[in-house]
Amino acid sequence: MAVTAGAGSGKTYTLVARYATLLAEGISPRQIAAITFTKKAALEMRSKVRDALIELQTQAKGDSEELQKWSDLAAKMDSARIGTIHSLCTEILRAFPAEAGIDPRFEVVDEGVSKAYQHQAVEDTLKSLVAMDQFLPLLKNISLSTLKDILQTLLEKRFDSVEVFQTNIDNQKRLVQEFQNRLSKPDFQEPIRELKSMSEVALLADGGENLAGVLLQVRRLWMDAEAALEGGDPVACATALHDLRRCLTLSGKMRDCDSKEIYAALKTNFDLYLNPLTGGKEKSDGYPLVETENLFEQLLPLLREAFDAVHKSYQNLLENDQALDFDDLEYRAQQLLKIPKIREYWQGELQALLVDEFQDTNRRQQEIVRALTGSQGKLFMVGDPRQSIYRFRKADVTVFRSEEARIKKEQGHVIDLKRTYRAHAPLLDATGNLLAGVINAERTSAPDYYIPYTPMVADGPILIKVTTHLTSNLS
Repeated sequence: MAVTAGAGSGKTYTLVARYATLLAEGISPRQIAAITFTKKAALEMRSKVRDALIELQTQAKGDSEELQKWSDLAAKMDSARIGTIHSLCTEILRAFPAEAGIDPRFEVVDEGVSKAYQHQAVEDTLKSLVAMDQFLPLLKNISLSTLKDILQTLLEKRFDSVEVFQTNIDNQKRLVQEFQNRLSKPDFQEPIRELKSMSEVALLADGGENLAGVLLQVRRLWMDAEAALEGGDPVACATALHDLRRCLTLSGKMRDCDSKEIYAALKTNFDLYLNPLTGGKEKSDGYPLVETENLFEQLLPLLREAFDAVHKSYQNLLENDQALDFDDLEYRAQQLLKIPKIREYWQGELQALLVDEFQDTNRRQQEIVRALTGSQGKLFMVGDPRQSIYRFRKADVTVFRSEEARIKKEQGHVIDLKRTYRAHAPLLDATGNLLAGVINAERTSAPDYYIPYTPMVADGPILIKVTTHLTSNLS
């Protein structure tokens, strides 16, 4: 049965305890893969496993057979599969190099070298683009510094970029769908529904002349935006929404009333969901234009060519060193595990997969983990979704949430680790009082990445008291 552990401190110790339990059940170290996301964390995990085995040897001193078992297991730790997800991907690729289409003697470049190569590839590509007439429209409409940033971003997510560029995109249909998705959010629909239900007289009586006038304009523009979407015109929709946001600029104190709540909800959610598409929040924001969309259609093929060039330049730099970067490892391992015989081989090779710091996982890593585990009962994950704010190595907290939901659906165990050894009770009380109301603010819906506040139980020393005691003695 699949198992995951939720937020809390001491997560690595939880994983180490699980590792020791699996060894006690007779599973050999080579049949267990314990992975995390940095070399430092992997070394720490291996060290803690060794410490656990030493402790078990100490406890078994009165039983020679038990002592020998734990001593033998400790001797096998050097060959144990305890490392980073990239070290596991490396092993998967080296085991089937022909199927992966690579030389088994490949080197792995670290992030520093990869960044340097990406920078060099972008610089070299831009120098060549400037000399080519076909790219003049691109260079004329996008500044060199902006184009450099765009190509750098695309290269950082190069396999995702390749997939996107290979997809035939109907930009107008895509924009219509995007607006429909955003306008249909409950955060919008509830205040709009209430606004539509109120007559002009009711709005005047409730909020006064100024607020009522603004909300009547907002209602009209919202209906214009909806009509434009029904007609398949995303630019007209964006224009109406742009004007709508320009209306939401009342200053001064408003009396408490239903109209005020509608106004506040629409303004807040507009800036969150719509302003990035339409503008209107800032006075300097220009109107959405058909010409802009037409220009986008013209420049997109050129941008695709520019990306292809920079991607090829980067690949050449890696190939010259006979090297793969971390993205290569993940992508190639993911593709390799789609081959049934290889996936079945690794599922048979591993009897358990333990994943530490699972909040640092991205979609590709999620697919690798799923491919390796296959049936129920092999997977054990620990992580703290609240730490996902760091967005470590393109981590996506929605991966954590989706795995949590999947495991619940498959009758696995989801265990919340609420005890922390890093803070004392007064500190947790203070931070809880400050953050609980902000993080758990009332909302009609929440994005997939939203993590609610949950209180923790302190199991750390009260350092304030210790500090006070020391200070009084010194004085």
